[in-house]
Amino acid sequence: IAGSLALDDPEKWIADRIARRQNAKSGPTEVQLTDGRWIQVSERLTDSGDTIGVYQDITRQKKSDYKLHDMVAGDQYAVALWDQAGKLILRNPKFANLFMVAGRAVPTGETSNAVFSAAATLFDLEGRGAEAWTAERCDAHRAPVTQGTIRHHDGRVFMITDRRTRDGGVATIVADITALNEEEKSLRERGQSLSDVVNELELSKNVLEQHSADLVLMIEELAVSNSQLEA
Repeated sequence: IAGSLALDDPEKWIADRIARRQNAKSGPTEVQLTDGRWIQVSERLTDSGDTIGVYQDITRQKKSDYKLHDMVAGDQYAVALWDQAGKLILRNPKFANLFMVAGRAVPTGETSNAVFSAAATLFDLEGRGAEAWTAERCDAHRAPVTQGTIRHHDGRVFMITDRRTRDGGVATIVADITALNEEEKSLRERGQSLSDVVNELELSKNVLEQHSADLVLMIEELAVSNSQLEA
């Protein structure tokens, strides 16, 4: 179950291990074993010249890390994470381009209030003033779990789901439901049954809510794993 380097090039693996033991201050390293597990190796030298090594299984953390990366890197949803102070700490390109601030893709570090204030110029306010719309969106954003729809000026319709994390931050997932919305409108105009569309919309809501819960769980698992590794 050794790492691939130990099997593919034993001499190089031995040389690397000796070098790391002689320079134990270089920090921990991560190694994937051939059985799929990930191990973090931390070593330090004692005053007597001996080496103390700590090996920790970080497989669960790595899986959460990969899942989080895949969700954020994908283009199916606009995804954002906010810290306890309401500042944007992570977002994917789809979110950055959807919620533009001052005509540019929203950068990390912006507050939720600033992002949604700028969004008031991009989305249909449904008869409300910009301040009222922004305040309502911010209130929903800070609630434990909320879900609603917003309509862009270009006609696209989005379902936005916010879920609070255990540390007080917020995970946001936004999905484009324009096609479903148009289908519903077309059926209404023709007087046909909406049952299939309603079912699809409910399914979309449930899927988004589950994805937001998964996103929060992955974040919390990573936080717990990191705190355990630092302990």
